[in-house]
Amino acid sequence: EILVIDEPTTGLDPRSRAIFAELLEQNIVTTGAGVLLVTHDLELCRVLQGEALLIDDGAVVARADRLETADGPFLPFLQAANGEAA
Repeated sequence: EILVIDEPTTGLDPRSRAIFAELLEQNIVTTGAGVLLVTHDLELCRVLQGEALLIDDGAVVARADRLETADGPFLPFLQAANGEAA
């Protein structure tokens, strides 16, 4: 079973995003389903802690086992999400 989700947190306030992330995580644990998540919400990616792919113009340009250990092409996105200067 694979759950495909495209930009699920767009337009949600922070509390609703946190509730969604918790429900999604519970669903994954309960069902054992795999998840293909397309998102710009890096915090949601961190919660799910899965493999991360950086895609540009339809091509995979970087891959990381976990977002926390990602570097290279991921760094500008991670720094921006953390409010750091690139």
